[in-house]
Amino acid sequence: MTDDIEQRLSPLVQAAAIPCVSLAVIEDSTVSWHGTFSNATGPVVPGEPVFEGASLGKPVLAYLVLKLCESGSLGLDTPLSVYFPELFTWQQKHERCEGLAIGQERRRVLTVRHLLSHTTNGPFAYHGGNYACLQRILERVTGEPLARYAKDHLFAPLGMARSSYTWEESFEDGAVQGHWESGGPVPKAKLEQAEAEWSLHTTALDYARFLVEMLKPPLESRHSLTPAMVATMLSPQVRLDQSLSWGLGWGLEQTAAARAFWHWGDNDGYDAFAWASSDSTSGLVVLANIDGAIRTFADMLRLTMGGEHPSVAWAYDFWRRWR
Repeated sequence: MTDDIEQRLSPLVQAAAIPCVSLAVIEDSTVSWHGTFSNATGPVVPGEPVFEGASLGKPVLAYLVLKLCESGSLGLDTPLSVYFPELFTWQQKHERCEGLAIGQERRRVLTVRHLLSHTTNGPFAYHGGNYACLQRILERVTGEPLARYAKDHLFAPLGMARSSYTWEESFEDGAVQGHWESGGPVPKAKLEQAEAEWSLHTTALDYARFLVEMLKPPLESRHSLTPAMVATMLSPQVRLDQSLSWGLGWGLEQTAAARAFWHWGDNDGYDAFAWASSDSTSGLVVLANIDGAIRTFADMLRLTMGGEHPSVAWAYDFWRRWR
């Protein structure tokens, strides 16, 4: 799979004029290749650049929340008002939840499952506000800010040393500049407080470690979900179309070739995509530093994983409609 990967991908990156893109390839539940391409400095850049992972932080938060469900600190189907009675007052006033309208009757029955699967109002409606609410619930239950909790309970155990929901001084020497589609630089966001739906910084290798954790959870580990909970996380909650559905934190893809889970990310100046298949125990992480790089992700996935993937087309259509 990784034979000649640099020769296969470099022309695509150059033709798309992507300033910098990092990829990590997984085979047999192991990272088999990772590298960075740059139009500015040549085909392959050493080291592990830090990108804005954007919405790739949502599955990470989902994982942490489901671990709390496993421990009994949260109930997947318990009304949210049990844990955070004033949640909806907060949600109505906070700009992170703008457009997330939740009716009075719906609030009485709303659960963690609804937030994780973007079914807050019944039918699927993807909205970052669901994960803003989940962050507040996690912080209320644990008594810790999300950035510190994620670092202690997932990033550090997995060796994800270059990942955080907030800006860290150590990123200064490795963070790549984001770009508008026109090529101009995007002002860098350096948050001191986490906003789970978009503030994740990470590297392709770090995020691949998280995918490996999903593909092959350790049988005995304090930070890991049990295989049974991973299966729950990857169970369809709502169908999007014939090939796609949504689970608890992940999009789900079903083709003739394999089942897979996936997510994309899109911040100003950055596009990202993560895809992995439990059937083939393979996966791919792509992080790019320019708006519109998502147009190339279908080709990158085909050149590394093979086949056609409706998940990328869905993500691109969503990006196109909201941009």
